[in-house]
Formats: sequence, structure tokens, C-alpha cells
Amino acid sequence: WVTYSASPRIAAEYYGFENPKASIDLLLNWGPIMYLPVAPVVGYLVAKQAGNLWGVILSGAALTALGLSLRLVPNIIGLAPASALTHALVHGGQALNG
Repeated sequence: WVTYSASPRIAAEYYGFENPKASIDLLLNWGPIMYLPVAPVVGYLVAKQAGNLWGVILSGAALTALGLSLRLVPNIIGLAPASALTHALVHGGQALNG
């Protein structure tokens, strides 16, 4: 979230969002949005067996790494920051980082 909240104006200009405030707000709110469906699953997996905690932690780390990778893809392959695919990858990465 710190990527977009530190200077939302710069992020909005870089990505060329049509509705900058709504887009930045959505990027900042992916964490709480993803908490709702994920928290019960994590709670169930942790409570299921004592040994599942390590697997849940590794899964969280893998999802965070995947989210980071999705956010980097547009820069690596040279997509235009204002393209729809770039916006989809950035939002998907933010959702996984949630």
C-alpha cells in the first residue's frame, strides 16, 4: 500500500487512471477487501492441525511474492503504464499482496 499512498498524485499520473481517486483508493483497499474471504480459510487451515501453521505461512509468502511479480511484469516487458493490461496486473498484484 505504501507504493500508492506515499504520493497518490504521482502514481495516478504515471498510470493514467481515468478516475484517479477511485483507482488509488481501490489499490489501497485491496488488503481489507481480500481479508474478508481469506481470513476464514486461514483460520480453518491453522485450526485443522497444529502442523499446518508453517504451510499457511509459506503459502502467504508465496502469494505475496506472486503479487510482487505481477506488479513487476509490466515494467519488465515494457507495457505502457496506461494500458488496460498494466492496470489489471497492478490490481491483481495488489490483491494478492493484500
